[in-house]
Amino acid sequence: MLQPPTSILVVDDDRAIAQLLNDVLTDEGYTVRTCFTGIAAWELLQEHKPALMITDLRMETDEAGFVLVQRMRAVPRLESTPVILCAANHQFLTTHCDELHQLNCETLEKPFDLGNLLATVDSLVPCPLLQSADSR
Repeated sequence: MLQPPTSILVVDDDRAIAQLLNDVLTDEGYTVRTCFTGIAAWELLQEHKPALMITDLRMETDEAGFVLVQRMRAVPRLESTPVILCAANHQFLTTHCDELHQLNCETLEKPFDLGNLLATVDSLVPCPLLQSADSR
């Protein structure tokens, strides 16, 4: 029996990175929705609960991704949704390490290796292509 594709929300104001993540994750069997601001992502989250969200830190504000995660954790329906926060700001990741851990938020420092990204994604939500191969 086929399982529905696992949905991932990608939030990044850099359209090239958003497209790259969309392409890579789609190739892995995930269904991907893309937003380019934290505000647009928040609006989408009101109607759609993804299995995972991957967000950039710095978008319309320096900490838009972080604010988005904080808002999600305050909503019971979204509080357990896994999140990967990607950031080029190493200092932010270091300074907020404990708080990000308390928010149950994985982090990836930019630039990141796609293999590391996929391994992190797979640790949070299993790869649909591997699941379908295992069920045969």
